[in-house]
Formats: sequence, structure tokens, C-alpha cells
Amino acid sequence: MSTALKSSSLHVHRFVRDQVGSALRPGGFSFDAARGLWTRSLSGGIEHFVALPTDVAGNHGPVVVTANLGVHFRPLAARLVERNDRRRAQNLSTFTRNVGQLSAKRVWRDWVIRDAAEAERVARRLAARIVSVGLPWLARFDSLAAVCAGFRTFGREDHREHAVPMMERMMAEYAGMGGRAALDGSSADGGSASVGVNGDQRVFSIRFDRDDPVVWRCDD
Repeated sequence: MSTALKSSSLHVHRFVRDQVGSALRPGGFSFDAARGLWTRSLSGGIEHFVALPTDVAGNHGPVVVTANLGVHFRPLAARLVERNDRRRAQNLSTFTRNVGQLSAKRVWRDWVIRDAAEAERVARRLAARIVSVGLPWLARFDSLAAVCAGFRTFGREDHREHAVPMMERMMAEYAGMGGRAALDGSSADGGSASVGVNGDQRVFSIRFDRDDPVVWRCDD
């Protein structure tokens, strides 16, 4: 049997995306078409997201897909943008991981679809991996303290140099305000900053708004 895809690679990617979306919706995620990823918002400006970086090799070549998951903290981005450009502030307020890095082997994982018949099987396996491994990982980051710990553990050196100290100051400030500002979304920093993502592995272009394309990089 030929390994060429029987339909367009883009159609296969959309099929995989739809299957993953069906698995994520019960967890409170919705698809943001403008940004090309699934997001869910928690109180206090915490945002979880899932994206499917994809290499589409023409109409008849293989489709290579994976899943990246991350956490963005909007109040941190609002603070950091005062001394950094918007892109850097977004990057410093977000940490990410590839779903393979969260699995047992702790290595980047791609799924290759060489035949349209493989699409359903790959989509099912990828969605199951995101739900069983990725969502429990994201669920750990549901408070300011947990997100700060996430930056220490999963962030890069520049996160530990810039993001962590700022978050520690924010926690001290919130404690002085009764400890509720980071939990009820009432912080003046809560703002409307959108997700930014960063790192230094695979690179994919994702448009977050109409005027400012941001580069996707998954943290190492």
C-alpha cells in the first residue's frame, strides 16, 4: 500500500486537531483560532495552553505533529513589560514543555502520519497522551506559588534570573494585601496580556494578534 497521504496533509492535520480538541474540551479548554492553540483561564491571571506544532509536507507527504503545553502568568507579563519589550515580557512570563518531555522517557516526541489511515490512530494516541500526562502536569499550576515553583523547575536561566524574583516580590505584596489578589483576579496587574511562548528547541510561527506574530519555541 502506498504511504502517500490519500488526502491533503492539511486536512489530516485538521482531523488530528479536531480529535485533540474533543479530548481537551471536558478539561475546560477552548480553541483560540487567532492564536492557533487551546487555552483555559484560572483565577488570578493564570493561563494554561496546549498547541500542536505541525510539519505539513505538501499534499502527499507525511504529517509530523506533536503537542506542547505551557503556563502563562498575565500579571507577571504586565510587570515585566514596564522594563522589557512586549515579546520578551511575554516570553519571560511563560514556561513550556513538550508532551514527550513529560512522559516516562523525558524526551521530545513527534508523531508521524504517513498514510491517511494512520490519522485516527495517531490522533487517538496523541490525545490520550495529552490527557493522561499533559493535563495532570498543567493542573499542578493553579496558584501563584505553584506557578513560581514551575518557573524554578521548568524555566530557563533567564526565567530564574528575572521571572522568579519578580514573582517572589509579587507574592510578598499579595500577602500584605490579605493574600487574595492572586486568587480572585483583582490584581491591578491582571490586565489582558496574551500568552507568549519561548525556549530553544523546535520553532513554529504562531500569530497571537493581527499585528504582532510571536515565535513559538518549546523550553528545553
